Amino acid sequence: MTKKITGKCRICGETKKLTKEHVPPKSAFNKGKGSYHPLFDESNMCMSLEEVQKTKGQFYQGGFGAYTLCAKCNNFTGAKYAPEYQRMAIGGIVTLLKNNFKSNDIFHVKIKKCYPLRFFKQIISMFCSINDGIATTNNLTGFLLNEKCNYFDENRIGIFMYVLKSQIARALPIMIKGTATLDSNFTNPFENFIVLSEFGHYPFGFVLVFKEKHNKPEDFLELGADITWFAKCNYDTTCELEIITKVREYHLQYPADYRSKTAVEESARRNKKGGDNDEK
Repeated sequence: MTKKITGKCRICGETKKLTKEHVPPKSAFNKGKGSYHPLFDESNMCMSLEEVQKTKGQFYQGGFGAYTLCAKCNNFTGAKYAPEYQRMAIGGIVTLLKNNFKSNDIFHVKIKKCYPLRFFKQIISMFCSINDGIATTNNLTGFLLNEKCNYFDENRIGIFMYVLKSQIARALPIMIKGTATLDSNFTNPFENFIVLSEFGHYPFGFVLVFKEKHNKPEDFLELGADITWFAKCNYDTTCELEIITKVREYHLQYPADYRSKTAVEESARRNKKGGDNDEK
């Protein structure tokens, strides 16, 4: 039975009947069922990794996604951009299966006759589904609904890509990673933080960043390969694309956290030990 949900479409901004947007596209290995674990609170940090992973997640079936787009926008992006994402995902999985990649290894592949702009726009449409309001407030509506448009404010928004070996989905809305410091008047936050959103589903992960005045290019180095330039390509132009980025894994739903299972468990043990000491 099809759900009837009315709300604001996260691409066009109009209030309409909403349809399920698969993130990533259903054709890109996103048809099954599973559970998604939302952000963990501080109490979880004293658990072992096994205990955390046994906590009840949000069950989904028919692929990971949500009712976020109207039928018109969903059908448009699905026809114009999703096929290229599917093709890239197949290439990524084939390369992963042929090589015994470990976490933090360099993933280097050349893909012939790809359409970078189509791939990029599918990524942007997924971030719009994850984050309510970013399409209409950052001039992304026209960018997505006109397949020929390649105007994208790269001075404001950056997109970074990594290869994901984990089978755990990650869909994190806009948040701050790092520390924000206030000046003497307690008004202006500056330094040591990144405003970002992150999405990951085997075999790719992506980080969207809002570039603040204090950010420097080196702040984003660990997030993956910068693919923001894909936006400047033409819709019908193909090229041989060379992707060089890192292979990542994750076990918790924290932004830009790519620690190994061993590192996560060690951190949990330290936190638990510290909590035990506080009680004494």
